Amino acid sequence: MLSPIVGGFADESLGMGFVPPFAEKLLQLAHAFSLPAPAQCEMHVGSDDWQCDPEKVAALGSLMGVPVTEVSGAGHLLGVRYVQQVLDRWLG
Repeated sequence: MLSPIVGGFADESLGMGFVPPFAEKLLQLAHAFSLPAPAQCEMHVGSDDWQCDPEKVAALGSLMGVPVTEVSGAGHLLGVRYVQQVLDRWLG
């Protein structure tokens, strides 16, 4: 999962917020142990992602037993080179 949206988020310094439909549903299901993890799954999130809170992604990954990689200095767009490396590894 690349930059998974896990809950709503607001950044007062940017004056922006983001609340998708069913914003808290994934975390609620994970806390209830009702969200099965796929056999092969990993999450990647930028350390500076204002739409996808790295702490919430780490919490979700922990609850699901899925490894989470926080990409230092990246925002919501992880960057072509980074994503290419992830895909090359997965599809290689």
